Amino acid sequence: MFRFISNFTWFFLIVGIITLINDPLRLNQSFSHYYMSGVKVYLFGMCAYLVLKRVVFYRLKGNINIVSLIKKSEYQINLLAQGLVLALLGVAYVQAYGNLQSFDTIIFALLGVYYWVQVLINSNPTIYLDDNSFSYDDYFIDKWDWSKLQRIDLNEEKLTLVSSEKDFELDFELVDELDYRKLTAEVEHDVLDGEFGRDKTSKSLIEIIESYAKNSGVQMN
Repeated sequence: MFRFISNFTWFFLIVGIITLINDPLRLNQSFSHYYMSGVKVYLFGMCAYLVLKRVVFYRLKGNINIVSLIKKSEYQINLLAQGLVLALLGVAYVQAYGNLQSFDTIIFALLGVYYWVQVLINSNPTIYLDDNSFSYDDYFIDKWDWSKLQRIDLNEEKLTLVSSEKDFELDFELVDELDYRKLTAEVEHDVLDGEFGRDKTSKSLIEIIESYAKNSGVQMN
């Protein structure tokens, strides 16, 4: 998912830059209008997605365990660069085809800043564990149903989920905190504020995974 969105975004950026450079007489008024609207939609859409995905995820789940990782996402730099270039390109279009002192300049500045804030807030990958699945959130969510796992390989340093569709590996040195949370009416507030209980070891995580594997009949090695 990330690769597709990233490639599309860079293509969208290149088209915008080429068009801006090759239109010295500023004749493409219609294109500029639609392009600036597209930039706004992308920045706002990504911000909304990053804010709402966890709230929606919580609403769909009952009892859930949350594990944050120490490492920053490998996608972070790419997303930050895309957001910065898009916001600056939007301002460039405002200057070229309109008035830099217009409200559009403020909109691009605010969306650019908020986009950066959301990317930074979501920069640590997160694991969600519930009765049905193991989910990995690295800006975009991948899910492994316990019932579809072939086996789980476990040693002192690494956890590996083996599935016929795709595998997943977790280095225990990257585990930062293990959070226990049940769905409540206040969960959205807790998610946005980052208020969770913490246990900064992987031992509890292993115990939870072993429990889910046992209940689902998944082989553990």
